[in-house]
Amino acid sequence: MDQNIVYQGPFDFSPFFKDPYGDPLTYSIAIADSSIAQVSINSSTGIAYIRPLKVGKTTITITASGEKSGVAFFTFTFSVYED
Repeated sequence: MDQNIVYQGPFDFSPFFKDPYGDPLTYSIAIADSSIAQVSINSSTGIAYIRPLKVGKTTITITASGEKSGVAFFTFTFSVYED
């Protein structure tokens, strides 16, 4: 499903993940092409900041890991359009 969202950051990705044991999760973020956008994430809260840098399209992956539950990820395409 494609969805267009006007960037209004920050984004909270924590609702996408749930630890089955109720333990806290650790979050990380990766971007395929860092010339399109600059990304960072709070590793404790899952709140990410994505700053568009130039017109283009790239893939961003959010990863959440738990001590006992392992690793889960959410990948999406991030597109920057000219006004």
